[in-house]
This record gives sequence, C-alpha cells and structure tokens, in this order.
Amino acid sequence: HSEALATSGDGCVVVGKSCASGGTRAFLWDPDARLRDLQTVLETEYDIRLPGWVLTAAVDISPDGLTIVGNGVNPDGNREAWRVFLPEPSACAPVALALTGILASRRRNRRARGRRPRAEREPF
Repeated sequence: HSEALATSGDGCVVVGKSCASGGTRAFLWDPDARLRDLQTVLETEYDIRLPGWVLTAAVDISPDGLTIVGNGVNPDGNREAWRVFLPEPSACAPVALALTGILASRRRNRRARGRRPRAEREPF
C-alpha cells in the first residue's frame, strides 16, 4: 500500500511512502509519470548516485516542488534524514543533494572540539 504524505503547492506533485515486499520506499507521483520510486528517479533522471542509501519515505515537499525532505537508511545502516534540491525544469544546473547527516557530522565534530554550533537548524 502507499501513503501520500505531502503535496506541492499546486497539487501536481505528491510524495510519500510505499510498502511492498521489498520494504518501504519513498515515492514521487505526478500526473504525467504517475507513481515512481523516488530513489530511482533521482538516480536515473538526475544522475544522483546514492550507493548504500535506501530512501524509505518522502515526508514533505516545498510549495514549488523543488525541495523534498524525508528519511531513510544510510550506508552504515542507520536511520537518517535527507533533503534534496531539484533544479527548475528549465534549468541546466546540476542537482544538489544535501543529506542532513553531513550537517549532523559537522555538529558532532564541533561539539567534540568543544565549540558550540552557531545554528541548530537549517531553514527549509
């Protein structure tokens, strides 16, 4: 079964999670391509390689449909949040993938050195 968790501002893009025999996976739905595995879309259409990652749920999407956040399992087997920025359809810029684990790692390193991070949260 599938569960829609968020829609873009115009309702044309829906994200969520889908449960199947292979486990729970994040999905992306749009009226043209219908329901698709989000990780497959990122790897095949945007050339983003995610070795070892499993995107298990897309939990929110920005009103313009270009930023998606969710959770998954990282290459170490730990649950972790992720965030992806998609280019505008007419843009030729490469996709920037920002995993919040990178931010968390930086925060841990700062704390280990005895410095407090300036901001605890990145703006959506």
